[in-house]
Amino acid sequence: PFNTRTNRAPELIFVPKDANEIVDIFREARKYNKLVAARGGGHSYAAYGLGGKNGAWVIDLQRFDKVDIAIHGEYAIVGAGNRLGRVALQLYDRAKKAIPHGLCPRVGIAGHALHGGFGFSSRNWGLALDVIEAVHVVLPDGRKIWAGPQVEPDLFWCLLGAGSSYGIVTEFKVRLENAPETCVHYWYTWHPDGERALPSKDTLIKVHHEFQEFANSTGGDAVPKELAVRMRILRDYMEITGAYWGPREDFDKAIQPLLKRWEDAGVPPDDQSIWHRNGAPSSATHVRTWREMLLYLANDDHLQPLERLGTSLATSLCIKNKIQSQKLFDYIDRFRKGNTDPQEPKGYFWFLLMDFYGGENSMITNGRNKDNSCYSNREDMFTFQFYINVDKKYPHNDRPTWTDAITWLHSMRDQVIKNTDPAFKVYMCYVDPEDRQPGSEKPIPASYYYGPREYSRLLELKEKYDKKYMLWNPQCIGAELCPTLFAEQ
Repeated sequence: PFNTRTNRAPELIFVPKDANEIVDIFREARKYNKLVAARGGGHSYAAYGLGGKNGAWVIDLQRFDKVDIAIHGEYAIVGAGNRLGRVALQLYDRAKKAIPHGLCPRVGIAGHALHGGFGFSSRNWGLALDVIEAVHVVLPDGRKIWAGPQVEPDLFWCLLGAGSSYGIVTEFKVRLENAPETCVHYWYTWHPDGERALPSKDTLIKVHHEFQEFANSTGGDAVPKELAVRMRILRDYMEITGAYWGPREDFDKAIQPLLKRWEDAGVPPDDQSIWHRNGAPSSATHVRTWREMLLYLANDDHLQPLERLGTSLATSLCIKNKIQSQKLFDYIDRFRKGNTDPQEPKGYFWFLLMDFYGGENSMITNGRNKDNSCYSNREDMFTFQFYINVDKKYPHNDRPTWTDAITWLHSMRDQVIKNTDPAFKVYMCYVDPEDRQPGSEKPIPASYYYGPREYSRLLELKEKYDKKYMLWNPQCIGAELCPTLFAEQ
């Protein structure tokens, strides 16, 4: 698995060559009452590609790796066993085309697209699921179906947002976008005295506050859809970074209101002409081609997937409203000084990502499959990922337990929830198997992942397409209806 903390032991792993073999596997699984899981890229934070529990049967889709581009270049048929990096390279190198998707080339397209598929290009083009025009799926009862908005619309609706609960998708028909000729990658930093360290609490508060005000601009001042913005916070570093999908002069115009806000607040970013000491990167702006941009954002020198194992936990938050900047950074300041309970765990690397997700012009808010998909996080303004990983440089014997680390990470998310709209949701692509309600040990209800308005219909369709719950994990549609049915022995 990608995450060794959540390793599972399947009973059998199948590597079928076509949909007919998946039909045969489902037939045998029904005979022996087995749980079945699809493994696309194996990048699930909760390792659900190895099953919801030990002893599952896994269908590994690695042989479903076609990327067939139509002659006119309007769409492609993409196999569900592809990773994002391979798809991106194939589309661009062969046709100068692209689709929206996340940054990590090792992520499988199937789980990513079927549960959202957010990335830096999503405000511009929508989520990965927004370019899906049809899917070929094998259902647990053995039927093979092409589903789309006009054919099997109920099945198409539930697959786009909760796909792993209903069937095993083998192929996607995706609409293609013209890859931009030029892109801009930028980041802004605030380093005290040129050192790699978090800036003062006052600076953090002002930078964050003006970022939120900028994101919430409306009317003629609304942020262009081509601009992606992310705030990234580590223990010793903070930056505002992102991308613009277009020429440099258009980027300068789009980002200027944010730079002016920071200037007026007395917190301009570092001078781009200065390279700070001790490995602290300064602010910078670079113009790149689409391919160069993909390579850089992947933090790698190629886009072919490599298997990299880690021991980690991620959790998420999606919100409509602004956070109280003062209270958020009061909390961060306190835990950095050791004045919180629980305390920040030593021996772990962590980061917090806050992505500008919505806004009037966002193609997530106005996605083409908005009415054809069950995906519910379209009205949110910001999405967060809270992530913690083992720091291998730290002495193992002195490192707090994973229980302590998980408790601390959840406490950070609880602080954000306290300072914003309590009607929050979470993002399935950042699935957290330890997820729980704020200030409680009760699990997060599945409706927080899939949306309270959508969930009742999703339950009805679960009964229609997978009544025996063959496709099951602890956070699937209807998991709360049978919490002990498939409990570990």
